[in-house]
Amino acid sequence: MKRHGPTTVHCELCDYGTYDKVSLKIHVMQNHTFERPFKCDLCEFATTLKPRLNQHYQRVHGDKTQIFKCPECPYSTHLQKNLKIHAQCHTDYRPYCCEVCGKAFRRSGQLNEHRNIHTGEKPYKCEICGYATAASGNLSKHKKEKHSNIQKLNI
Repeated sequence: MKRHGPTTVHCELCDYGTYDKVSLKIHVMQNHTFERPFKCDLCEFATTLKPRLNQHYQRVHGDKTQIFKCPECPYSTHLQKNLKIHAQCHTDYRPYCCEVCGKAFRRSGQLNEHRNIHTGEKPYKCEICGYATAASGNLSKHKKEKHSNIQKLNI
């Protein structure tokens, strides 16, 4: 481990630098080794950080009996976080705005996908026929309309 000054430590395998040895150890485990000391006792999941294991337990093996229901529509989920995200669809709040045309979106991912229209990029490609599109929803629609018989055979 190379030291640059009394409080900075650097990774020997890449340019990563930090101020504490614990962060460096986590960095090495996540990026340069396959060591995953925190293992789920209910499935094969393993991770480098205990908080990620706790998050996994909640998301995958959590209390599925607790249901959070939307007061506006029939939507329900076992994760409160999902209900909070869903609730945005009942508001006009759209904080993500396209710099080119001004169209606004509820989520940053929607804006990022919309930008493909302006750049001409078509990152969503059909692995069956090569059709390419700027929006993931268009690819899903294409597959249902053009290749539904093939997808049924692959089940």
